[in-house]
Amino acid sequence: MKKRLFFVSSSFLILGLTFGVGIFAKSSNITYAANTLMGSNDQAIAIGGTTDGLAPNATTSPYTVSGNGNVIVFTSSATNFPGAGGAYGLYAYNIKTNTTVRVDVSSSGVTANGPITGTAIASETGRYVTWMSNATNLIDGTTLSSSDYFIYKHDTQTNTTSLVDDEPNGLGQNKDKDLAISNDGRFVLVASRYIANGYPYSYGIALGDTASGTLSWSSLAKGNDNEGSNNGTDVNGSMSCDGSFVVYNEVGPTVKLLDLRRGGTATIATASAASVSPAISCDGRYVLYATQNRTDITPTPTGMDSYMHLVRYDRVTGERIYVDSDSSGTFSTAHYSYSSSVQPQANAFTASVADTGDVVFKYNGYMYLKHLSDGSGTLESIGITTSGSYLNITGGQITQDGRYVWMYGDPYNFGLASSPSTQQIIRIKTNL
Repeated sequence: MKKRLFFVSSSFLILGLTFGVGIFAKSSNITYAANTLMGSNDQAIAIGGTTDGLAPNATTSPYTVSGNGNVIVFTSSATNFPGAGGAYGLYAYNIKTNTTVRVDVSSSGVTANGPITGTAIASETGRYVTWMSNATNLIDGTTLSSSDYFIYKHDTQTNTTSLVDDEPNGLGQNKDKDLAISNDGRFVLVASRYIANGYPYSYGIALGDTASGTLSWSSLAKGNDNEGSNNGTDVNGSMSCDGSFVVYNEVGPTVKLLDLRRGGTATIATASAASVSPAISCDGRYVLYATQNRTDITPTPTGMDSYMHLVRYDRVTGERIYVDSDSSGTFSTAHYSYSSSVQPQANAFTASVADTGDVVFKYNGYMYLKHLSDGSGTLESIGITTSGSYLNITGGQITQDGRYVWMYGDPYNFGLASSPSTQQIIRIKTNL
């Protein structure tokens, strides 16, 4: 994520989204849709792996999809999932194996006594899941403070759960936010009030390393000196899948790249203008960030304004490309930017970049795919009908290989159901 997530922002915009679970369904070619993505490879993905082989007997709320596109992390109160019980349930569903495992359990199988209260993050393959909760009973032999919030990590292969957020008890509602976890579970990236900044100051970025067998923390960036009401939205970060590269923004705001292979930190975007919400590809080559800086790329393209625009930076070649413009390099402020007077992370680009360099992003309610791997630079609208109206879709994540885009929407609007239904997970093949 690296944050293998639907959002660059540290808070998921789709939390609480509930959709009914349908069956796998393939569409015929969809003639009413203007975008070329929709077609016979579209699917509405059903959550399976229940104990009785039937559909879940309660709705599910999705959080994220693993970078390889095989594992969906979701919450549900359904009673026919493995390990179901109590009032809460965080699960991981493997599409390839059609299996579901309960995540919010202790190593001995005790179910959480508190709900997930923030984000949930999956590693590249979905083996590891981290999440924030005020549950106090997920570390066997220990009862945590009921006044605090914690970040937990669960290994779906060994069925073990450990504590990531090691804030001292008694500090109150710290509410650290998990941002990313490496594919081997070694590194975790969080936005923290205590670890990075020194309680009770504003959130900062902290990197945790479990190589020594215990969790050791490094503070990468600090937020402002007062916590206010931003709840950690003034800092953000992302990590490559193997944990080698971390991108983050700090007060300035600037965007920086930490290289854990060779050591050292490089500034990707300077503080001459606001640059925020960085995300990095799974392989660590490409970095996305939203910026008001007009000196990163020259000459300034036609139609640029004072609003935020989205840049893709190639760490290998040094090339920078504006993503939110059409193939001719033209910008349209009607769809592609938002007011800089709004706090960036509260109205940020929700974006992800594949290892191919192709980008899926969304702002002002519309979703786009930027074709960059083929050199065309074509900007493709996702979910637009021939009449020009946009389908009601949320989320948006491209898999690391660039082959699929994930989102949430009514299967009927995609030609995947015969009548209007509730929102489900939709997977579209990109043909990239």
